[in-house]
Amino acid sequence: RITRHKFDGLRRKVMTTEKLIYLNIKRCINQNGYAPTFRELSEDIGISISTIHHHMRKMKERGIITYIDKMARTTKILEAYHE
Repeated sequence: RITRHKFDGLRRKVMTTEKLIYLNIKRCINQNGYAPTFRELSEDIGISISTIHHHMRKMKERGIITYIDKMARTTKILEAYHE
């Protein structure tokens, strides 16, 4: 599980929501061989499903990920996330 805050020594790095979603998708695919559902992302990260949908659409439009609407576990990573 990757959460919003990571600690690097005494410095605290705050991740953007999109990067947090991207890293959780990548982790799930690497560990399980399939993508998480939007609900699983919502529960893991601690944000609403509508917020997950919003950021997933933005990442899809930018060509970072792809998924089939209304079909679970169809998310694929197309390219590395760049802030």
